[in-house]
Amino acid sequence: MCATPDARFRWPCGLVGELVTDISRRTLLQSGAVLGAASHTAAQGSGIEVTLRTRDRSGAPNTTSRRIDPSRTAVFLIDAWHYHWCRTWRNRAGSLVPRINESFDGARKLGMTLVFSPTNAMRDLNETKQRANTLALSNRQLPKLVDLPDPYPTAIRWGMCECGLGDDCHYTNNVNNQHPDIRMTDADYIALTQQEAYNVLRERDIKHIIYTGFATNMCMWGKPTGMKYMRQFGFDCMVARDVTEAITRYAEESFNPTRGTTEVINIIERDLAPTISLEQTLRSSDAWAGDPLLDYVHIAPWGRFFGSPVYPIPIQVELTCRHQPDVELRYTLDGTDPHVDSRPYKNPIKISETATLKAAGFRKGQQATRSVRRSIGNFLPCPGRRISLFLIWKR
Repeated sequence: MCATPDARFRWPCGLVGELVTDISRRTLLQSGAVLGAASHTAAQGSGIEVTLRTRDRSGAPNTTSRRIDPSRTAVFLIDAWHYHWCRTWRNRAGSLVPRINESFDGARKLGMTLVFSPTNAMRDLNETKQRANTLALSNRQLPKLVDLPDPYPTAIRWGMCECGLGDDCHYTNNVNNQHPDIRMTDADYIALTQQEAYNVLRERDIKHIIYTGFATNMCMWGKPTGMKYMRQFGFDCMVARDVTEAITRYAEESFNPTRGTTEVINIIERDLAPTISLEQTLRSSDAWAGDPLLDYVHIAPWGRFFGSPVYPIPIQVELTCRHQPDVELRYTLDGTDPHVDSRPYKNPIKISETATLKAAGFRKGQQATRSVRRSIGNFLPCPGRRISLFLIWKR
């Protein structure tokens, strides 16, 4: 997970850089395959099949399939932190951890190399086996970066607080650890720099990199171990669109964070690199079985009071489930568990009284997602005075 360097800066969410020309876009999308073609030709007749999705200039999707050698494939997890300054984003990203673990278990079964890159969030990781595995490797000579078209020299799209009208989470740099629920094994690696990542990739004879993690539009792209640089080292890069979340924004009735992630993925497919469904790749390779409940319904905004000029009434809450788009979302407002006969979600929920919202997705009469719970509280001013929280803080 990642954030703008300074919360005082507010970039328009629509700022995505200049569009690349048809020629440079095509060059960029094909570069990974061209650079890696000679190295994995021998694996074309074996290995596992990946279905790659890109988009043309109009945004229409195109899919192609090819085979890659899983033993020469690495999965990178970028910045899966335990904390983020935006409450809505923190809960959306954290809800992806069960899917991360399930996906990585399948990747290990196929012989893929797992590389964790939490940047500076290393509080409990410095003495781990995964860190020792990386530091034991000799430095390899870094190659010269390939001069590829770079339409997004900083971020694909700048992110901001996703809590919506009346509440802007303040930036606090309290990130110091990877999410504790993410599972690692002794054969995995933790790499923080370009040099460390390159050492691992060369040691393991890696040609293909599947990118996962946070945030799709910022850290996963632009951090030292991110796709922006590894593709310039000549690696065949792709993004697992089902194991990543972008940070964008939230605006009632016009833009929710799920839409933001979808738009960022579409930009990547159009301008930067192909994407895959890691779940479907693993299923087709017999490395993912059954239908475990992994996904949560996303609630936006997550943490916001209401009941003052700064925190308007009613608060409007939207429910989405990007990973299970065909489920029927149902919810309750009294703290009870949702069931197949609970109130169906059709439109944004307007809430003007303290409530405990619980939501889940259902398919064919069976629960198909995990349940999520969120307490929505009323803003309580000081007795006898109508005063905002901001003014109380100032005093």
